[in-house]
Amino acid sequence: TYQRISNLSTDDLKKLEIAYMANEIMNKPRQEYAKIDILLLLCNDDSLYIKKLTLTSLSLIFKHVLPGYRIKGLEDGEDASLSKEIKMLRSYESFLLNKYTVYLKTLEK
Repeated sequence: TYQRISNLSTDDLKKLEIAYMANEIMNKPRQEYAKIDILLLLCNDDSLYIKKLTLTSLSLIFKHVLPGYRIKGLEDGEDASLSKEIKMLRSYESFLLNKYTVYLKTLEK
C-alpha cells in the first residue's frame, strides 16, 4: 500500500489516500490500525504539505484511538494466565503505544 501511495503523482491524490486511511482507522481502529504504519512512512514524503497533512491526521487519529487509561505492559509469566481477548487487547495497545512514540519522535525532527 505504501508503494502505491508513494508513487502517486500529485499531492491531491496523496491527500485523498491519507483521508481515506484516516477515516478507516477512526471508524474501525482495531481492524485498521496497521494503516498507522503507512501514515508514519508518509511523514517522510518530499512534499512539506503532505508531511504536515499526515502529521495532523495522525494527531487526530491518536487522540481518537488511544485509551484514556494507562497502558500496562505484560510482566514475566503473566502472559500464560490471560485470556485470548486480553492478549489481543494488550497487543493492540502495545502497537499503539509504540507507534505513538514513533510519531512523537517524528514531531521532534
